[in-house]
Amino acid sequence: MRLLCLPNLIACSLIACSLAAFAPLAALADDPLPKLLQDRLDTAAADCKGLDNGMLSVAPEAVSRPDLDGDGAPDWALDESRLQCSTSASYFCGSGGCTTVFLVAGTLTEVFGHGWQLVQTQAGPVVLSFNGGVDCGLAQYERCVRALVWGDGRWNTQPAAD
Repeated sequence: MRLLCLPNLIACSLIACSLAAFAPLAALADDPLPKLLQDRLDTAAADCKGLDNGMLSVAPEAVSRPDLDGDGAPDWALDESRLQCSTSASYFCGSGGCTTVFLVAGTLTEVFGHGWQLVQTQAGPVVLSFNGGVDCGLAQYERCVRALVWGDGRWNTQPAAD
C-alpha cells in the first residue's frame, strides 16, 4: 500500500500506521477473530488509549492459528509481546515476560513467560513456555521451560502450574 500525502504528512502517517497496525486482523477476514480474542484486543486498545491517548499497534505475527490440541483443526494464539502501545514501551510486557493467550475448544488460557514454541511429538502437540526460574521452584535468573499439553478439555502442565 502506498500513500502520497504531502500537504498533511502527519495525518497521512497516522492513517498509514493505523492501517498497518490492524492489517493482521484484516488478513484473517476469511477466518474472523473469535469474540473472546477480539474483546481482548478491544480492551488492550482501550487501555492503551487511556494511557495518554496511546494507539495500539498489532504486529502481523501477533495472531496465529496453530493446532494446539492435535485434532487437525487450527486453534488460536494471541502473542501479546507483538502488541505495542504508542505511549508505553513496556505496557504489554515487563522484565518477567509477556502474556500469550491460547483459545482451544472455546477455553481461553493465559500463559505468562518469555515466549513459546509448539513442538510436535508422537503423543501430539506440546506447547513449550519459556519462563523465569520462579515458575519452576528455582531462582528467577535460572531458566525454566513449562510444557503444556491439551487433554480432557484442559491444559496439563509440567511442572504443575500454581
